[in-house]
Amino acid sequence: MRSAILAFAATLLAVTQARIAGFYAPQNAAPDADVKIDVNDVAISFGLTTANTTYLGALGTFVSSKFLGPDLSNVDGNITHYIHIPATFPKGPATLQAAHFSLMGASNGPNTDVFYANVTIGEGNQYPYVTSARTPEVQN
Repeated sequence: MRSAILAFAATLLAVTQARIAGFYAPQNAAPDADVKIDVNDVAISFGLTTANTTYLGALGTFVSSKFLGPDLSNVDGNITHYIHIPATFPKGPATLQAAHFSLMGASNGPNTDVFYANVTIGEGNQYPYVTSARTPEVQN
């Protein structure tokens, strides 16, 4: 069976240190439609869950990764990246999450940030964009 896809676009937001501080995603998207994503740092992976199965910090259905590396780190502006979501993904409210890996400081300490945005899978696509938020830290 041919794998139909929905491409989502997410724009990753850079802060003054040129680190990713989140992403934008279309609020509504149609299955089997292409939507642009803009990205920024070492690597980033995207996942999607239905709203009723969302666990913030867990990507769910893996949809894409992008290696950013030295050429795409510490740059001004956004980087475009397309992620593909299966056409079989259930329509309705969903959560798009992105795990961003970076190396910090002179000692290159590893750091992972997870961001999420609530989106809708269904009719229409792309606009308006919604802004992601950093997942809250859990205190054990």
